[in-house]
Amino acid sequence: MHQFVRAALVPALIVVMSCGEPSFAQDFYGPSAVQYDASRLSGYSDKELIDLLSAASEDLDASNPGGTYTDYVPAVEKEILRRRPIAQLLDVFARSYDFAQPRFIIEIFALMNDPQVDVQLRKFITNDPRDTASFLAARYFAQRCDLTALGILNQNYGKYPISSVDRATIADAFGDCRYLPAIPNLVASVNAASLNLMGSAQNSLSKIYPQADIQPSDPPEHQKAWEKYVRLHPLK
Repeated sequence: MHQFVRAALVPALIVVMSCGEPSFAQDFYGPSAVQYDASRLSGYSDKELIDLLSAASEDLDASNPGGTYTDYVPAVEKEILRRRPIAQLLDVFARSYDFAQPRFIIEIFALMNDPQVDVQLRKFITNDPRDTASFLAARYFAQRCDLTALGILNQNYGKYPISSVDRATIADAFGDCRYLPAIPNLVASVNAASLNLMGSAQNSLSKIYPQADIQPSDPPEHQKAWEKYVRLHPLK
């Protein structure tokens, strides 16, 4: 079962179609809880397939009387990739208030790896840290080392109302891309309460400073050690 840690981000305020300019969304989108049936996979409507990729549908599947859970997500994603209902995916990505649904959709866009989809996704990126689609789109491009996206994530690093798991993925991108402006945020995160975030920050700093030999210790002392090292070894 896909476990996305829930947080307080809100849906985007724009809808982007596969062609044309963005327009303001009139309302939020609440997915229907759809029961998965492998024998019906090719018979589901596009809307039903997209709604299967939601917390509402996963919760329904998990509540089956038999108590068993079917990891149907890969099969549904494969069928969506075959059909490519891009306009509908973008619309739901913008408006869904289901926590998991936009995250599933951004996974599908990553699997598509379609330059035309990327053009539309860029339109979602804003500097609003409360916007779910903006955060997910920025992270999507940051994981490809896009400097604009990395800059937005760095600027809003402490402002996003996201889980430590999500924040750790941002820290990972900073290290993978050796994004130097994020060093202060990474240093602060080695003292994080979350082991996920602490570990990602440490790993990313080690990628940026491969010669550093700073071993994990008491978190506050660990942070002080990194602060001293960064001060004595400035990078340009």
